[in-house]
Amino acid sequence: MKEIHFYPYCEGVEYNNYYDTDWAIKHNYDYIDTNQMSFLSTMLFNAGYRIYIHEDEWFVYEIKLGDNKPFTNREIRMCNNLFKLWRAGEFNNV
Repeated sequence: MKEIHFYPYCEGVEYNNYYDTDWAIKHNYDYIDTNQMSFLSTMLFNAGYRIYIHEDEWFVYEIKLGDNKPFTNREIRMCNNLFKLWRAGEFNNV
C-alpha cells in the first residue's frame, strides 16, 4: 500500500515544494514525505494512499475513512475537506 506523510512544520523533507509533491502523487510514488499540506485531501484515498500527519517529532497519526477515534469524534467521509479539518484542529482531540 502507498503512504503519504505530511510534515506541516518541517522543511527537511523529500518533497518540500508544490511542484515536486504534485509530480510524485501524479506518478503514483509508493512513499511520499511532504510539507505541502494543501494536498491533504480525501482524493488520496482514491489513489490508494494511507495518510499520516506528523504534527511534531513524537505526535503522528493516521487519517482513515470512517471512525478515527481517538483523534477526532467525527466520522471521516469522502465529502470531507481534510485540509480544512486539519487546519481547524479537528485531529488534535487526544
